[in-house]
Amino acid sequence: MTSSVGDRVKGLIRAAQPQLTQAAVAAQVEMTPDTLSRALNGSRGFAASELARVSEVFGISMYWLATGKEDPRRSLLAARHEYDHETGLHKRVDLEKSAEAREAIELVYQQGFPEPAELVPLRVRTPEEMRAALGSGFVIDFADRIERELEIDVLRFEGLHTALSLIVAGRRCIALQPSPNWFYQNWSLAHELGHLILGDQTDPEQVAASTESAANRFAAELLLPETEMRSIEWQTLQAEGLAELLWEWGSPRRPSGSD
Repeated sequence: MTSSVGDRVKGLIRAAQPQLTQAAVAAQVEMTPDTLSRALNGSRGFAASELARVSEVFGISMYWLATGKEDPRRSLLAARHEYDHETGLHKRVDLEKSAEAREAIELVYQQGFPEPAELVPLRVRTPEEMRAALGSGFVIDFADRIERELEIDVLRFEGLHTALSLIVAGRRCIALQPSPNWFYQNWSLAHELGHLILGDQTDPEQVAASTESAANRFAAELLLPETEMRSIEWQTLQAEGLAELLWEWGSPRRPSGSD
């Protein structure tokens, strides 16, 4: 049986009790207890302004309240966090610094794809599968291969203060701040690929640092496979050989927090 708007709001109220009673919800959404009761039971509908206030009280999208489905146009993201070497922890990223650039990217996708497509599952799940999909020497044209082989857009956007991976309008994309540091760009690409593979994208206000270590491990194994690292005779490796390896890997080291 299909649930109604009233059913969904009732479910939200039940889940919030005893901290939030029906009477308290009525007060917060500027309805009388009787009016809210009739709306919950289907005797009357919710006005758009009432649904907007219910959405604000419970932190739920109006699209879900109206349809019972997630809004296909909503934007989900994960972001690269800074690593604090003194504490060994990842610092929470300040997304407000990148808000204007992020919103511009979202607007481009929402206008360019007014009818969002259903998000297709990625065909790779592990660093090994990713290396196979991207092909030998992928770091030389890393972004191009990501776009061509995985249909993930790669953008470089002024105004970003951290790398982001987004799902918007049914498409996946990685957004990077421009940088002349090739190694840093490669690591950011691999790291955000990890977030996309792991499904870490969430609502912007819920982005957390707890997924950073897993994304780092994915990036480390993608760019610097452990078996390959252990097979090298590091004690006898000359500077020229090390330089060749760094160029081949496109990354100078496995960073802290990736082991």
